[in-house]
Amino acid sequence: MFIPRQLVQQRHYYNEDNYSYSYLVSSSYCCQSKLPVGQPLPQNEVKSLTFNLAYNDATFERDLAQIYTPGSPAYHQFLTPDQVIQRYALSDSQLKIVQDWLTQHGYTIVSTDSLRSGIKVQATVSNIEHSLNIQLSSFSILGHQFFMQQGVPTLTGQVASLVQSVVGLDNFAFPTFKPPFSFTGSTSADGANCSKYGVNQTLTRDKLAAAYQINQLYKQGFQGQGMTIGVAEFDEPYDPKDIANYAACARSRSKVASL
Repeated sequence: MFIPRQLVQQRHYYNEDNYSYSYLVSSSYCCQSKLPVGQPLPQNEVKSLTFNLAYNDATFERDLAQIYTPGSPAYHQFLTPDQVIQRYALSDSQLKIVQDWLTQHGYTIVSTDSLRSGIKVQATVSNIEHSLNIQLSSFSILGHQFFMQQGVPTLTGQVASLVQSVVGLDNFAFPTFKPPFSFTGSTSADGANCSKYGVNQTLTRDKLAAAYQINQLYKQGFQGQGMTIGVAEFDEPYDPKDIANYAACARSRSKVASL
């Protein structure tokens, strides 16, 4: 559950993205039949999870629309964190039900989100598997090692309606970082292979700039001087030499470096 920052006055409250899938409790889960045979994780291995708590989403979306609708009585009447909790989050008694269930099933509560959108916990693989009726296994596909749940996480009793989803039951989506590299556009256009730059040289940098009228900025001397652009590459099949070749064909002298 992520809280749009626009709704909260002054202070920003939202969960960090940990690159892991969020599984809806008791929902169907696809693609497991296509996985190779996995190896069970050690039962004493500790994993970190986030239990996303139920929110009054329908009312939340309705109120959010009114806050950004000119002429509405609620227009730009932004809510404080306390108001968000009172209107959309679990009550004190409901929150305690979830916290008690977690403790009783061997989870260590690390923190509760300030807007009551989620509870971060830690537990052994054994406790996670028994409490959610799943199995956590490790897999290897094309050299990529990861763990993933087998089975659909299930909660019963009062807590079932108070938990919306569980995050952290796999690490399949964690990025794989490439070794760092850097270069300064030293390859000349004469030494570069520009045969595939654009479509037979029909879509060059200047023609693309003209199509979007960016060339008008070029004429005024604005060519991106002093600006830095970040591009995230996670386990993608790219070659730094391709970037250098493109820079040469585009006659770019920009410095490209990894962080």
